[in-house]
Amino acid sequence: IHDLRSALAFCEETANTRLMLELVAGSGVLWTQLGLMNEQFRYIEKAINILDSSQTNDAAIETQLRSAYGAIAYNVHSGAGDNEGLRQFELAARSARDLDDSTMILRARSGVCAILTTQGLYTEANDVAAALRLEVGPDADSAVTRIFAQNSHYLGRHDDAFRFARQSLEAN
Repeated sequence: IHDLRSALAFCEETANTRLMLELVAGSGVLWTQLGLMNEQFRYIEKAINILDSSQTNDAAIETQLRSAYGAIAYNVHSGAGDNEGLRQFELAARSARDLDDSTMILRARSGVCAILTTQGLYTEANDVAAALRLEVGPDADSAVTRIFAQNSHYLGRHDDAFRFARQSLEAN
């Protein structure tokens, strides 16, 4: 983490925005595993501002940054970050579609489902998950059935919740 901090400081000092974007986009797991999401968020905000104000056109980096931003807004800033989290997840899904990257589409759209679920919008979350299954195909089955299981439980549809939970456990 100290090397990453030094590299990011170097990027800021030398205005090497491309390297900064790459470092921030690729370091999400490290920040999260060390429990430093608030610090990570400061760098992601800077990176998103650079992305939004420049002509940088790298869909892979954009997808990673926006998905990370959405997750942190949702996880760290709670309800106050929901709207920005939703926006960033939608932008991440758009750039993931440009890449035709089903894993990143799944990650971004699952983030939308998580936020909707915490807002008590269970049916809406299930609608997003159903659309995700149509868009991504069988690769989304495990995630989608988990979303359905959780939201069916919250909706009081316990038989459905159990059936979806079993399907999720049996999915590849």
